[in-house]
Amino acid sequence: MRSAADLMPGPNHGPGVAERLSRLPDRHRTFLEGALAAAPGVDGIVGLAAGHYLADKIERGEILEALDGLGVLRTLVLAPLAFRRAGAPATGVRRIESRVPAFATALGRTVGGVDAAACATALAAAIELYTELREAGGQGSEVEMSEVERDVRAHVAGLPARLGRPGRGS
Repeated sequence: MRSAADLMPGPNHGPGVAERLSRLPDRHRTFLEGALAAAPGVDGIVGLAAGHYLADKIERGEILEALDGLGVLRTLVLAPLAFRRAGAPATGVRRIESRVPAFATALGRTVGGVDAAACATALAAAIELYTELREAGGQGSEVEMSEVERDVRAHVAGLPARLGRPGRGS
């Protein structure tokens, strides 16, 4: 089994990303280890782990950090999958509007506003877009049916109801 350290981005992924991922709380690191065992691709692992992690950030009201995390998800997972599907070299989100314009429009739905509800909507859109990209790339069946993905989807789907509780997602 691979470890969470195997997922750390190289120097070309920008400053601070590897450090942020290495600081995941034990709960999320354990989740990531389970996801590694259940899903074959790094894009799938990062996407699954990020969905769970960001839902927790939103629920705790850590909105600016959740917005930052959505940006990382766009740059490290969603855009590379879209570029791969288009047969173009992945460059984060750089020039995505001109290189993959239809995808760039869809990617706009993953940009949240500075409140919990808007971030939850953006996260749900990111997961929907991730699923579409993965299925279009022929990677859907093995990851889609995993227990880890079902758990993440349920966790994110329940986020709007949890935000309605007092003291959540302020």
